Amino acid sequence: MLRPLLTSSVFALSRALVQQRCMLQGAAKHQRSASRMPESEPGLRWATGTGEPISCKAAVAFGVDDLRPTDIVVAAPSYPIAPEDLERAAAALERGLVERSAEARLVLLGAATREHVLLVGPPGVGKSLLCRRLGALFSEHDSYFEVALTRFTTPDDVFGPLSLKALREDVSQRAADGFAGSAEVVFLDEIFRARALLPALLQLLNERTWPDGSRNRPAKLVSAVAATNALRDADDDDDDALFDRFLFRRAVAPVSDAGALDLLLTPTDDDSRDDDAALLAPLRETLGGARASLPRRRAAVLASCRAWLRDERGEYVSDRRLRRCSEAIRAAALACGRTEVGALDILLAADALWQRPETRAPLVEWLVDHTVPDDAATMRLLLDALRARDAPSEQDAEEIVAAATAARSDLAADAAATAEAECVFLAPAALAAAKQALASLYAERLSALAAVLESATAVRDAIRAGDPLPVADDVSVVERVWDDEDGDDDESDGKKKRKKRKKKR
Repeated sequence: MLRPLLTSSVFALSRALVQQRCMLQGAAKHQRSASRMPESEPGLRWATGTGEPISCKAAVAFGVDDLRPTDIVVAAPSYPIAPEDLERAAAALERGLVERSAEARLVLLGAATREHVLLVGPPGVGKSLLCRRLGALFSEHDSYFEVALTRFTTPDDVFGPLSLKALREDVSQRAADGFAGSAEVVFLDEIFRARALLPALLQLLNERTWPDGSRNRPAKLVSAVAATNALRDADDDDDDALFDRFLFRRAVAPVSDAGALDLLLTPTDDDSRDDDAALLAPLRETLGGARASLPRRRAAVLASCRAWLRDERGEYVSDRRLRRCSEAIRAAALACGRTEVGALDILLAADALWQRPETRAPLVEWLVDHTVPDDAATMRLLLDALRARDAPSEQDAEEIVAAATAARSDLAADAAATAEAECVFLAPAALAAAKQALASLYAERLSALAAVLESATAVRDAIRAGDPLPVADDVSVVERVWDDEDGDDDESDGKKKRKKRKKKR
């Protein structure tokens, strides 16, 4: 009984040793080949067996063969188009147009993030012109398709007629050249009128495929721009499904009275220039994982924004829309040269999350106010709770001081980065206004953090010295919350009294 057991154990141990020897030989072979790797290979840093860093060129020169990859550094994702080329594309889109910078850059944002754009406005405000120019930035020809949809529009008008040559061979196939399936940019005018095309349009927009007989063919579509004179029927589920496929939306108004003179005096430049042709051609390929990282504090803003829209505005934001909004913001941040989503990038959600055009203005204000974190209120609440204890702890006070110090340092760095940041997808006037509003908020909240840090330091020093705790200079957060609630109750009571008086009258 004992001999078979020992024999099996020996064989198992020998197999394990053989496997380990093979692994070591493979690692040594990999290390020897690593010493011959070019020094310019991205993403790798090498070290000797003792852990000392050494370049591959030096390893080859000195004959060091026991190299091992100690730190594999993932190369930062890169966007296929440089920010300055995107700025050139934006200038080409808005050339000769008056008060259309925001719309031009929104259309560019849709192409840069491979999302679709819906423009709501009366005829003759430049919606189709912007889309034609966008198509010209992809290629000189065969990159743009447009169609005015009606209730009589058929799939032949969008995807091409049936091929007679294929029918002779008893094959159902469309002659698709020059139609929606072969275009990078598609303009769909009066999008909500094509009820008969709803399944095919949803397939084109969402899956980027189009029906060709019994098969679904891949479409070359990068971005679709749709236009409508009025928004869809809010009670129609079919319209809701189509409406949700357009991530970015904007209401386009006619040129204002102040800009009418410029409209009359500015010549419209309809011809694309040779140096602008194919500027956006690299966007034909999918972005893959080329996106900036989304910090948790920025993600929290988007999540809170959906709750605010639901509770305060009565507007629904689907899970798909929220996720696609965050992905588009990450791609836009990377396109602007950032590896992490910043405060300006979050403001792009103002054109992605609203359901009614009148919601956009308060949504912008909400995003600006909540993009800058207000950590001072939380720190002050913790400090008030510490003061209220019978035996406050020095360690707790020290933690509040450290947290306030770190929050102020992070906020100052964020403020400096925002002041220097640029965003090609925001119109210059909107970018300047956003920077000014954010700078004011940063200054206000940095001042509040400095005051909290000073109070927390005084409390910590008093606890350490055994002295009485200093009294808070301002009203505590808890008292302010109760005061606000009392004020709301008084206001609601006043409204009820006014309603009763009207009924008596």
